[in-house]
Amino acid sequence: MTPEEVLTIYYAGPDVVVNLLCKLSNQVAELQKEVQKLKDQLAKNSRNSSNPPHLIASKNLLQKVCGHGVNVNLAGKKAIWDLH
Repeated sequence: MTPEEVLTIYYAGPDVVVNLLCKLSNQVAELQKEVQKLKDQLAKNSRNSSNPPHLIASKNLLQKVCGHGVNVNLAGKKAIWDLH
């Protein structure tokens, strides 16, 4: 946000400033949750994950190759891959 945009919001009045601050506060809270989720995910390895090591390695490899998320669902002993 540029200084000019901030001044425009400021001169628009207290209601506009309060609404913007509430919106930004909510966005920060959501981003903090997402960061914590990603940190928790990074902390998992084959010792503390419910997935077998070969599935974790395969999932990580697919994510690198595909460039997007991969979900692995274990149905019995067969892995079901969901590329999204």
